[in-house]
Amino acid sequence: IVSDYNKGFSKSQVTNAAVFNLLVVDSRYRTAPIQELKHLAQTSIWRCTAAEYNEQWAQHFDWIVHTSHEGKIRILDNCQKTVITTQPPTIKAVDPVGAGDTFTAALAAYITDIGVVAEDTVCEGTAFAVLAAQNVCAKRFTATTDVRLES
Repeated sequence: IVSDYNKGFSKSQVTNAAVFNLLVVDSRYRTAPIQELKHLAQTSIWRCTAAEYNEQWAQHFDWIVHTSHEGKIRILDNCQKTVITTQPPTIKAVDPVGAGDTFTAALAAYITDIGVVAEDTVCEGTAFAVLAAQNVCAKRFTATTDVRLES
């Protein structure tokens, strides 16, 4: 998982990187060196919000999970063709702090646990990530989810 929410990404973090199966990027400012990272991964996913989405940046990824908080979630493939659009169930959000990070981590954990990146696992992983993020939003003063992967 790569994130640049601290308004910058250090390229020194990429050195000595090994080849890995899955790259999940949560990049608000689009400063992550995606060209350097993408060649190290078999599959790449960008999780972005409606305000963060950028068509040119999206072209670097195999999958885009485009969330818009309480709005719809669109999953796009590497041709930027919408694979699925879904409306998550409405919840009473108590505190949204940590929901995006939880979503990204849950999506990566689900796909890693399954071991295969395909349309169905990205869609199922997104549904799992919604549950985890909504669980965080339903609690005050925590970014910890009670949602767990089933063994």
